[in-house]
Amino acid sequence: MTLSHLDGAGNLLAMHRVTNFYNRNRWEDVNISFVGDRLEIFRDGVSRFEDTITASPPAGGVVFEARNGDRLRLDDCLITETAVSANANARFALTIQDQVFNRPFRDLRSDLLETFDDKFRTDVFWVGGLQAAGQFVTDPTGGDHQMYLRLVHDNRSTFRLFRSEMGVEMFGAGTDTRSYRDSTDLYISAEVRFPEAVGTAWLGVRSTPTITGVGLYGYRLDLRRNPDGTTDVIVRYIDGTHDEIYYEGAVPGSEKGLPEWIKLTAITYQQRVAFFANGQFVAAIDNALALGGTLALGVETGTTADFDSLTIRDTTPHDQ
Repeated sequence: MTLSHLDGAGNLLAMHRVTNFYNRNRWEDVNISFVGDRLEIFRDGVSRFEDTITASPPAGGVVFEARNGDRLRLDDCLITETAVSANANARFALTIQDQVFNRPFRDLRSDLLETFDDKFRTDVFWVGGLQAAGQFVTDPTGGDHQMYLRLVHDNRSTFRLFRSEMGVEMFGAGTDTRSYRDSTDLYISAEVRFPEAVGTAWLGVRSTPTITGVGLYGYRLDLRRNPDGTTDVIVRYIDGTHDEIYYEGAVPGSEKGLPEWIKLTAITYQQRVAFFANGQFVAAIDNALALGGTLALGVETGTTADFDSLTIRDTTPHDQ
């Protein structure tokens, strides 16, 4: 038997061979336990494989596969959870993500896309229109990112705020704390890079302006490039009385090297919010303090950052 360790894209990361695992024409009791990074396989009560799988995947399903010429019978199959996984709170978000990806993209209704290739086409997306913070940059040598938004700090936190009028009932006020009929429920993703050595860039969700308009309240997914070259991700909530950090640590996958452009994703649904970085789960919140608002892209003091491929999809379309 061969055990293959794949990443989220199906690429082979490691392979383990378990010899003398099966027999023919007889039923065998196979027991597989996968808790944390520890994988153990027993056949008829005898251990056939025990090892710690470094950087095992945080999520996934169970698949039985038979290839050409194979014959396999299964009976009395029991699948049970032995421990609460670290990403258990993200299951709602993964389910919603699948639902969103499996429905048509309805541009300017329940779905919005900003590729930063024409500021005159999407100026209506942003508070301030053509005067919104940032510069649309064209770089013919940029490969998949030849056009993008560059945000440069203005000696303070600098941001570009999305308008709440866009789409059809995509953005709500968040006043209904019982049925959540006006909560802002969205799938939001953007790709970010740092052209300079250090800085902090962020994706804001359920964002609302402060009274003075110079700041924002709401949830933020921060990406921080440190002087030593490492990159951290931070999940936080900010309002007039809170500046609460829910998670702070290295971007998942950092040990294998990060891409130049790092994808940040937030999924909001009623009172729940989940965050992902580099395609992997970071943190989830079950009792959100903010239910309404829009979204924003921003940088902190001393930061220049580039943003691309901003995707906004309604997780509760108004007519579905």
